[in-house]
Amino acid sequence: MYKVEQDGELYNEGSGAVYTMMKKDPAAEETGGWLFASFTPDGKPVEQDVKTGCFSCHQPLKDRDHVFSSPLNLSLPLP
Repeated sequence: MYKVEQDGELYNEGSGAVYTMMKKDPAAEETGGWLFASFTPDGKPVEQDVKTGCFSCHQPLKDRDHVFSSPLNLSLPLP
């Protein structure tokens, strides 16, 4: 698992927390409908304020639906 440093650089330090997000809850207006969860390396949930702990970093990406990565555009041959 990779961790992100404050300046945005990625580094691999072996086992780290797992961070997930899923767009599922339209009632979660304060996070654009996204739900966030984090787990320790041994699988225990991490309690956090998702608005300040997760969504604050995703907020500037509103034009990309708050997602850092982009989907792959693959051209697959038709059968």
